[in-house]
Amino acid sequence: MQYRVGEMGVGELFDVSFNVFKDNYKPIATAAALTLLPYMLLVVVTTLGNFVPRIDQIPELHTPGTSARAMIEAMAPTILLSMVTAFFGYVNAVLMCSVLYIISASYYLNTPMRPLVAIRHTMSRWWPVLKTSLMVVLLMFGVMVLFGVAIFALNMLITRSVGNVLQAVIMAAVGVLFLVVMALIYLRYLLGSNIVMLEGISGRKALSRSAKLMRGVYWKAFLILLIMFVGGAVIGYGMSLIPYEPVALFVRLAVNINLYMFGAIVGTILYFSNRCKHENFDLMLLAEEAGE
Repeated sequence: MQYRVGEMGVGELFDVSFNVFKDNYKPIATAAALTLLPYMLLVVVTTLGNFVPRIDQIPELHTPGTSARAMIEAMAPTILLSMVTAFFGYVNAVLMCSVLYIISASYYLNTPMRPLVAIRHTMSRWWPVLKTSLMVVLLMFGVMVLFGVAIFALNMLITRSVGNVLQAVIMAAVGVLFLVVMALIYLRYLLGSNIVMLEGISGRKALSRSAKLMRGVYWKAFLILLIMFVGGAVIGYGMSLIPYEPVALFVRLAVNINLYMFGAIVGTILYFSNRCKHENFDLMLLAEEAGE
């Protein structure tokens, strides 16, 4: 094998991911760019076509005395287009990550796959991967709604029975609990899309499989995500300092694609690292190579 396959710590995982990213940049970047192209064309067409005005261009919002109904009717086309564009952006992001999972896995395991082959394979599984991703989104949204209702009810109950300081402490504790629960759900099902693409199962089976592979490595995954978030925030701040907007837009697009690529590679290596931890995947590969 060209790259180490086995259970890895955070530092080694980042090191192997960077080597896969660096050594196979051209095919992986090509796959990402080709997958992103349809969505980018949609954005360009809707932006340059000026089919509906931007929010700041709607005259009803700047006319004194305009009724709320008139404002809503004026904003409806713009809001609808924004929602449609956001949905297609989400779908495109899911599909692009799925393409990156399978092509980065192919180079990591020394079975290289051409970009168009990776894209065709992903498109053949577009519904399983999208369905699995949506299940996690809906689950997290449901938990968010439940916590919202619980916080509202709890706030109503304790408003008149405790002091302001104690009320603030209770609300803060509930808020922290909410963040912990959401983080655990996200980490538990972090490998769902990888499993759809690399193992061919989807839905609840893929999520159950992700939960199994993530046992005992939540801390590692959290640390990886934290490092990537901080790194992305620093890079984002640096891009915000670019004074010329057309250049800044191009740089943001290029950087974001590269961040997607690297993040997908890290997720793929984490998947295989967890398989080595729980299933001795590295030993199975050695046995297969010895039998050739």
